[in-house]
Amino acid sequence: MRSIKIAVIAMGVLIVVGVIVLVVGLMNRLGGSVATTPVASRVAAGAVPFFTLPRGSTIEEMQASGTQVTLRLRLDERRQRLMVIDLGTGALLGTVDLAAD
Repeated sequence: MRSIKIAVIAMGVLIVVGVIVLVVGLMNRLGGSVATTPVASRVAAGAVPFFTLPRGSTIEEMQASGTQVTLRLRLDERRQRLMVIDLGTGALLGTVDLAAD
């Protein structure tokens, strides 16, 4: 009789530990997918990243890819610029100036 009680208690503990491991695993997966969208969390916190465009430029095209956005700006009649910006921080990752011949 005593061994049955020990077995039942041990199985109960294993069930509780298993459920806890499942819940923690689900929370990590759900939390990880939310954490990969830093813009949403920053907007919720009120710290929206912003970026200043060059004076007189106009946005001709914009293309988002994951956590980055690429802007094609028209600076004047003969010059354009590509700018890659991190959506989470608003940091400028790179620029490429384009000029017509």
